[in-house]
Amino acid sequence: MTYPELKIALDIGDSEKILLNLNPRNYCGTYLIVCDDGDIHCFDKDGKEQKIEYIPPYCFSYDQFFEKIIIPESVAYVDARAFYCCSNLKNVTIPNGVKNIGEYAFAYCTGLTSVTIPDSVMDIEYGAFSGCEGLKNITISNRVMNINDYVFHNCANLTSVTIGNRVTSIGYRAFNGCSGLTSVTIGNSVNDIGYHAFEHCYSLKSLTLPSSMKHIDEDAFSSCYNLEKVLFKGKTMEQIKAMACYPWGIKDTSIIQTEL
Repeated sequence: MTYPELKIALDIGDSEKILLNLNPRNYCGTYLIVCDDGDIHCFDKDGKEQKIEYIPPYCFSYDQFFEKIIIPESVAYVDARAFYCCSNLKNVTIPNGVKNIGEYAFAYCTGLTSVTIPDSVMDIEYGAFSGCEGLKNITISNRVMNINDYVFHNCANLTSVTIGNRVTSIGYRAFNGCSGLTSVTIGNSVNDIGYHAFEHCYSLKSLTLPSSMKHIDEDAFSSCYNLEKVLFKGKTMEQIKAMACYPWGIKDTSIIQTEL
């Protein structure tokens, strides 16, 4: 059912029956509904539409009825586990206006293949896309400053990651278990990579670290068995050796090179 059809039905029919047919989520006296075209709408008990300013916690978790989501432009925050374990969800549109993506918001949405984080997003919280096994590529906006812990943990089919130039840190196990990851572009402001951040990224063959890098935690690249080259854009090898826990789980340190 599309929104125009829904609106007509609510105007002339039994609103409770219509809502039940669409598998609504009741939150604080309002009903949130995903139509067939992916649009999200919110109604009160009388069928009057309400503005959606955020997607409530657990709102659509475990829902298996929709494949597409278009988050309204009025939404500023996608709360914790809002779409948790929506395994049939294949396509998500996050509008420019969303500022925060909450903990496990899209975790275990195994049908997702691609996600673009708009420039308005400033914070992606713990485990937001953890366990999204079908996710193949992700583009992170230039406004995000921190990639938190477990954000893309066990996204086994993720092949390409582009990290924006405003990101300063990559958290604990952020990309751990991304076994299909072959390409990582790390922005020019990243100065810290957390514990086990890229552990078990078996397909990663090369990596370039920006000159801004100051700290790499223990086992950040542990079990990256196919890593053949790490290029550090700083000036000296001493800068690399000064970083904590060098060589970060890399057994053959000869693959680490400086640009100059």
